[in-house]
Amino acid sequence: MAEPLDVEIKPLSPAAFAPFGHVIGPSETDPSFLVAWARGSRLSYDTEEPTEVLFMEYIPVPLECDLVERHFRVTQAFIPLAESPSIMVVAAPTGPATIPDPESFCAFHVPGTVGIILRKAAWHAVTRFPVSASGGRFALLTGRETQRELEDSSRNGSRPTLTETVSLVERYGIKLRLIDLRV
Repeated sequence: MAEPLDVEIKPLSPAAFAPFGHVIGPSETDPSFLVAWARGSRLSYDTEEPTEVLFMEYIPVPLECDLVERHFRVTQAFIPLAESPSIMVVAAPTGPATIPDPESFCAFHVPGTVGIILRKAAWHAVTRFPVSASGGRFALLTGRETQRELEDSSRNGSRPTLTETVSLVERYGIKLRLIDLRV
């Protein structure tokens, strides 16, 4: 049986999330696009393959995490729809063939009014943890080849090369247990 490692859920802020990616939301910097009826800020989204947009529905699951992954050729953007707040588990990108120490994982409460963009090779839980009992809906921007490879892997068990997935139970004998001290 896996030992739980408690990870406190923290509020999201651009500074706290910076090692893992960017927050999609109002910016405190000057807009990069400004006209009388709108303003916009450029976001750092990068892919080495065509972009694919998916509509994702996540169902509530226990606040535990075993499987983590990272993608080598694409940043990923998770944009909540219908104000779907969620919990996101992340760790900073590591070098080749380096798995993050379990204590380096962080959990953030992502309000349903902002999205996030993960850096290339940023580690994250395979699932999102919707806060609402009805689940969460998101637009996911990802790489087409990366997504197809993950879908093939889930169907036929093939080993992906554009994504690295690690079981924390198999590797360390632990699972991450998310603890919300804010309530």
